[in-house]
Amino acid sequence: MQVETYTHEPQFPEVDSKDIETLELVSTLEALKSRQSICNQERLQHQVELIQEEINKVTTKIIALKSGVPYLLLTPDQWKILKNHFVWQKSVGDFEALVPYDVIRTYHTAKHLGVFHDITVAYHDRDPLLLGWNQKWDTPFLLSRWGDALHPWSWFTKEYSKRDGIQPTLFFIGGFFLVISIFLGSVWYFMESKPGIAGIASILLLAATGISGWAGIWWPKHSKLKLSHIPSPFKTDEGS
Repeated sequence: MQVETYTHEPQFPEVDSKDIETLELVSTLEALKSRQSICNQERLQHQVELIQEEINKVTTKIIALKSGVPYLLLTPDQWKILKNHFVWQKSVGDFEALVPYDVIRTYHTAKHLGVFHDITVAYHDRDPLLLGWNQKWDTPFLLSRWGDALHPWSWFTKEYSKRDGIQPTLFFIGGFFLVISIFLGSVWYFMESKPGIAGIASILLLAATGISGWAGIWWPKHSKLKLSHIPSPFKTDEGS
């Protein structure tokens, strides 16, 4: 079993002034604790629990501002490629397969740092990822990955590139529907006694327009990446 852990130089949120934001968060934290104290005295247990959730969120932000997050932050492009393969996520407690000791130790350390509001396992058929999520960033931090034989980054980029093969297929389907709709429209034109054909032709024409438009406009914007320009986040690719 191979295990990789991804500690990194601390990552800090992009803010104009860390000190000002930290002071504001500390003030918010003190106000929350005061409110929680009153709710404790009045035995408002549900309110105490709700306030504790807010305290945890604020504390996480303060720690991230002061100390940074000492793990590898995935770039949007890296995460887009990995998310294409790792289509399922679960909490560590709900993950059904055996998790190696080194990964459990990484999870324990990351959890008690207090910088993540959630830690999940992303998985598909092999090589699961341990990911940490912080509300200050849109992409997750890579904490660890493991497997019997870890895939290199090139494997994931090749899997992602297969998506581009879908575009010509969509154009073909859209073109096929368009031809059929034109044919049925011609039949309806010369056979006015068949009004149902017009409805079928309209539906196929609408489907052809939608599929072709999706393939030509939406798909390129959401799938095309310059894969060769995206660096590998994995240790197994270092020096290769």
